Amino acid sequence: MGSILRFNEHTFSKLIEDVVVTRRMTYIEAVLYVCEKEDLEPDSVAALISIPIKEKLQLEGQEINLVKKSTPKLDFL
Repeated sequence: MGSILRFNEHTFSKLIEDVVVTRRMTYIEAVLYVCEKEDLEPDSVAALISIPIKEKLQLEGQEINLVKKSTPKLDFL
């Protein structure tokens, strides 16, 4: 299993942003892609995701009906 200690919020969020742009993925896809490539559990990276990316994840989740539109912000991400 990979080590989450290699990342901080800034480096992890930058990596997610880079993947979104270069691979033309959604934020949800990018987080899962990075977790797979780095051998990290998606649950373990929640604290590394910046607030702007959390907001984008919430919007994407609402668009695909994964998250209710009336749901308050996802504090657990």
